[in-house]
Amino acid sequence: MSAIALHIVEPAAGSVYTGPASVRFRGAVDTAPLPAPLFYQWYSSLPVTPPPANQGDPFGTTLDETRTLPGPGSYVISLAARDVAGGTPADLKNVKHGGLAGGPQPPSACVIHVMLAQIVEPAAGASLSRASLRLSAKAPLPWGDVKPPAFAPYYDKIDRLQYVWRFDPQGAPAGRASASFTPADLLFDPNASLDPAHPNDAGATPRGPLLRYEGPAPAGLGLGAYRITLRVQDKTNAATGHEATRDVTFTA
Repeated sequence: MSAIALHIVEPAAGSVYTGPASVRFRGAVDTAPLPAPLFYQWYSSLPVTPPPANQGDPFGTTLDETRTLPGPGSYVISLAARDVAGGTPADLKNVKHGGLAGGPQPPSACVIHVMLAQIVEPAAGASLSRASLRLSAKAPLPWGDVKPPAFAPYYDKIDRLQYVWRFDPQGAPAGRASASFTPADLLFDPNASLDPAHPNDAGATPRGPLLRYEGPAPAGLGLGAYRITLRVQDKTNAATGHEATRDVTFTA
């Protein structure tokens, strides 16, 4: 098989996006003249379209695509070119000219990071106990014990997301403390895919995977109204991040 040289023009490797991200994926072929008509395919280690798209699914077939990154995480982007349209094992056996750009490895690595805070629990206006608190947020799929075996060694190295929760008193009574913490004891729930109000509804909007904390609230918080802020920030630059808030009341 002869090699086709190509590269990813956009997004730039190392790009960081805060909040819901619409990203342009643009590639270029460096081999000229082309030995045959080429077919293109973009890949991402995390879904770049809302469900039911899956991790690793191809998401584009032209050299210029714009897609939404619906969840937080560090995404490995790849672009393939080949002279065969299909992608089945039988099709790939017939490839005579092909190439690949991006992936997780230097020098062609293309890894981008989405800092996106999405609170699932508690609900806005909820009454909470300081002794038994439950916090849930949308998390990158490769966290926890469900990492695809072939990808697991890479994700820990490229992951740049850190979750920080903050509690700020609102209104009276005055003098109550604020608190900020990054829970060390977190639960990863890859199957939190249904609306909790309709657990048996196969058509419910997927929520997961989730990162969850269950335990006491930070010490020193008082009773009354608080604003909970989730900040998903870059571990290498805490000034870069995205926040979401919920107003709640501690009643016990």
